[in-house]
Amino acid sequence: MKNLFKIVLFTFLALSFNSCLEDDPITDYTSIDPVITIPNGNWPSVNAIAPLTLEVSTTPANLDLTARVSWQDKLDRDLTVTFELDPAAIAEYNAKFGTSYVPLNADALELPNPFSVVIPAGQREAKLSVKLFSTKVDLSKSSMAAFRIKDAGSENIASNFRRMIFPIALKNKYDGRYEVTGTMVDFASASLTGYFPMNYDLITLGPGTVQGFDPDVWEDFFVPIRSGSALSGYGSYSPIFEFDPATNKVTSIVNYYGQPASNTRSASLDPSGENKYDPATKTIKVKFFMHQPSVITDAPHVRVSFDWTMKFKSARP
Repeated sequence: MKNLFKIVLFTFLALSFNSCLEDDPITDYTSIDPVITIPNGNWPSVNAIAPLTLEVSTTPANLDLTARVSWQDKLDRDLTVTFELDPAAIAEYNAKFGTSYVPLNADALELPNPFSVVIPAGQREAKLSVKLFSTKVDLSKSSMAAFRIKDAGSENIASNFRRMIFPIALKNKYDGRYEVTGTMVDFASASLTGYFPMNYDLITLGPGTVQGFDPDVWEDFFVPIRSGSALSGYGSYSPIFEFDPATNKVTSIVNYYGQPASNTRSASLDPSGENKYDPATKTIKVKFFMHQPSVITDAPHVRVSFDWTMKFKSARP
């Protein structure tokens, strides 16, 4: 009886094992139609997408798009895959993550003509590049480039890997968070003094232009100062620094709020300063003025003299 039981059990296990083998996944995909994808397509996405950080340069950057045949076999014919801009993806991204990206201004992009790529017979993928001219990007806005596969002939296009978005962050070599030390003299009020050391951000406006920003005290375009023991700041005054990228010298300074602002304040470079960025130490030494004719009536109307040393701490958050 025991032997009979063993034989029945062995037979049952053998049949069960064979049944498991017969239920293994099918690995022969020859009957499945090909699907055309952007293999690194990143939209839709569960998570926010890190911006593509580019240095402002006269040399255009390339935004690469790839088309791939996802199939067991390679196609036996050439396949043309056509792309198009996808502004809807930008709107969807903003709605999901609460951002305010806008499509890159048209003159900042150079699309291939035609905006398509050919995957040659016997190959799986091909790439084309869109040129981005960073010097033409509107830096007053948060910009994004978005693309999608528009057409792949008679082939199917993947629904979840057909779109590619590029949030753009442009920075020149002066961009960053700095620690500022130095001196400040207000010729109209001795009780107003410098606030040192302080964190100070330089934000890219162009290849050699950055605007100053106070990230800690007022979190705005102001220069923090002290009024006695209290914190204060100069209203409608914030410097914009212009560098010569070839020499790293500061060539001019103007006021973010206008030259002059409504309260007559303007900015200028003090030529007696070193007024230069040292790329080896990432340090800027600069002297500049705040003019205010409504308070200092004699020309050149200098109310405040600044002498700053700005040492790079980190990239801006």
